[in-house]
Amino acid sequence: MEKTLIIDGNEVKFKTSAALPRIYRQLFKRDVFIDLNKARSGISKKKDDLPVDALETIENLAFCMARYADPEVGNDITEWLGQFSTTSIYMIASQILEMWNEEQKVTSIPKK
Repeated sequence: MEKTLIIDGNEVKFKTSAALPRIYRQLFKRDVFIDLNKARSGISKKKDDLPVDALETIENLAFCMARYADPEVGNDITEWLGQFSTTSIYMIASQILEMWNEEQKVTSIPKK
């Protein structure tokens, strides 16, 4: 799935597929499934204020999706995030997570 989102008035492409967990693991040496589960539990416990590790997971996931859609993004997440205002990534967090969830949906019916 590919989607273009507007961040600080700029169009940024994002892409998801079965390759995304591998890309995340290669870039961050972590498992995206474990990180997202921790982030989700942190988010559900703290409704008003997101924990730092949840914010970092969202930043990491957004960076992987952007880099997957456009390899010209490079390998430096700090440089990539530096082009946006402080809260810009968090403003699109729900769309990033929605893309991730949409990619994870099972479309086949399991057999016995």
